[in-house]
Amino acid sequence: MAEASSIRFRILIGLLLAVALGITFFKSRPPTPVPVITQAPPPAVMPVPPPPPKAEPLPPLPESTPFTQEQEMEQVSEFIAAYRRGHEGGNPVGSNEEITRSLLASGDPLQPLPLPDGMRKNSLNELCDRWGTPYFFHQQSGTEMQIRSAGPDRKFWTADDREWK
Repeated sequence: MAEASSIRFRILIGLLLAVALGITFFKSRPPTPVPVITQAPPPAVMPVPPPPPKAEPLPPLPESTPFTQEQEMEQVSEFIAAYRRGHEGGNPVGSNEEITRSLLASGDPLQPLPLPDGMRKNSLNELCDRWGTPYFFHQQSGTEMQIRSAGPDRKFWTADDREWK
């Protein structure tokens, strides 16, 4: 029995020494730094982009032009239909300038196709109506495109606008 209590006593002393060494070891280590949470820097002020360039206005076509406005808009519509036939039935997309570039693309960027007779484009390469105003193209579906001319007053969404689908 004395021998069993001597073994228990040694185990107890060994455990106490292990705990004391563990405490000493952990207390002697430098403390782990706590990360400091700071506020995010204020967002950078983005400069306002300059307005897009304005196109040089085209003069209206003379009254003696051999085709009517309806014929002109039908010609633009046919131009877009020809594009659809060559591009799996899809409309050209984008701004007027991007649509005009797509319509005139021949596969060779250095050799664009010529504009059909009676059609004009301005200095920004936008397809324009007979009064020199760029057309407004609105893709209504993958195969339907609304073409709007501002009309003689050169202002969109007024009574003299012309629309073609």
